[in-house]
Amino acid sequence: MVAWVVLLLLTVSSASRFVFHNRMDVPEPWQRVGRAHGLQRQEITIALKQQNLALLNEIFVNVSDPQNSMYGQFLSREEILDIVSPPQHQVHRVLDWLHTYGIDRVSIKVLGDVLLFLYSKACCTLNSTTLST
Repeated sequence: MVAWVVLLLLTVSSASRFVFHNRMDVPEPWQRVGRAHGLQRQEITIALKQQNLALLNEIFVNVSDPQNSMYGQFLSREEILDIVSPPQHQVHRVLDWLHTYGIDRVSIKVLGDVLLFLYSKACCTLNSTTLST
């Protein structure tokens, strides 16, 4: 099985660079096979910081307790995302940041607390390394 991992160097602003995570070692059973080809497309997932997790936990406890009036009233996926997704202004800051690296907003799927997009080294300036198992 071959899998591709892209390591991202995140930038807070164009003036200063901050590396949030830089993994130099390759975890078992992965092995470094070389740089990603410039035209190779990678699917990137960016998980955004969730909010209201204490509230979500409280709802979980309530709908799971037969003694509670909310028992069995489970939330839909959309209702959960409405609770935990970050505010829109924070999502737009990340979208703006990605746009500065040549990633078109139209190609980004916003799924509440997750952003998905396809990336190729040829179109963007994010650093990538190809790994396989």
